[in-house]
Amino acid sequence: MTAGDQVDFSFCPDGVTAGRFLVRAPSVNAVRRALHRAPGGVKVVGREDRETILCTHTMDDHSLARHWPVILSRLDKAGLAVVPTPGREDRT
Repeated sequence: MTAGDQVDFSFCPDGVTAGRFLVRAPSVNAVRRALHRAPGGVKVVGREDRETILCTHTMDDHSLARHWPVILSRLDKAGLAVVPTPGREDRT
């Protein structure tokens, strides 16, 4: 992949490319345990609402394309899931 290549972000829910994403989880600690030492500078910020936890990342487009499947796998193994950011319009 070179600097001029376009990366397809159809695998990411809205908001992930903006540096933040939401995880549906029962507790903040469940997300912290699942993402401990995760690649891409993923940080757990805290509760967005009663059902979702706000997380941020520092990845550029290339790193996001490489590390996003790893992050999803860690969340899936813990029984957690990324959910779309509410109030965001479709990126069409």
